[in-house]
Amino acid sequence: MLRLFRVSGYSMQPSYDDGALLLSLRVPNQLLQAGHTVVVRVPDNQYIVKRIREVVDSGHIRLSSDNPAISSIYCRGITDKSDVVGLVLWPWR
Repeated sequence: MLRLFRVSGYSMQPSYDDGALLLSLRVPNQLLQAGHTVVVRVPDNQYIVKRIREVVDSGHIRLSSDNPAISSIYCRGITDKSDVVGLVLWPWR
């Protein structure tokens, strides 16, 4: 399923600016790889955009922000692949 998300914040700069629209596609978890940019569902039914830093095992990944000046609590541990709602295909700036 294709979905549009709007970037909010600066953690993914310079790749994605605040306000950019991202087209994402739901893909099977086994296709997720390090380096992919993904949209992840977090508590309170919010969504974040992060890059997969590492595939830990078949069910978990580590995330990172592109902007080294901004840290995120979601980049400190591991994330379930089941929380990924889409692989970013295309940004509209």
